[in-house]
Amino acid sequence: MKQRLGIAQAIIHRPQLVMLDEPVSALDPFGRREVLELLEGLKRETTILFSTHILNDAEEVCDEILFLHNGEIVESGPMDDLRERHQQAKVDLIFRKKTEEMENTFINHSITKSVLIDGNRISVFVTNVGSARKEFLRLISDKECGEILNGSGFQLPSSY
Repeated sequence: MKQRLGIAQAIIHRPQLVMLDEPVSALDPFGRREVLELLEGLKRETTILFSTHILNDAEEVCDEILFLHNGEIVESGPMDDLRERHQQAKVDLIFRKKTEEMENTFINHSITKSVLIDGNRISVFVTNVGSARKEFLRLISDKECGEILNGSGFQLPSSY
């Protein structure tokens, strides 16, 4: 309630700029939703600058995002532009054994940009995650890797 009261005090006189520090921290899920919806509506009337370490909150409410490091702006812009510049399509494949045998299967594929191996994990950076998932499962199946794929020997985590 203190959080909501503080926001109400900040906006009661309809300022041109409202600065908030972690406005949804320490709130329960219902309270978070209420405050985020309030900010969404409020941004039509005033400029809101708020700090958060929860990127989903910023994505949901903000038109522009600034990333600060040691007090310096290191990146800024609309979220879609930032995502386009920095997001990488990646598929992680985890094998119980024989990771090296599978490396060449993915390195030489047309949708592969690069491959990173860390133990039994192969991270494949690709041009399209959806196509990569289908194609890589087909490739693994074609290799007849039954001994690699038994039980929990193979996992296809979500893309990043």
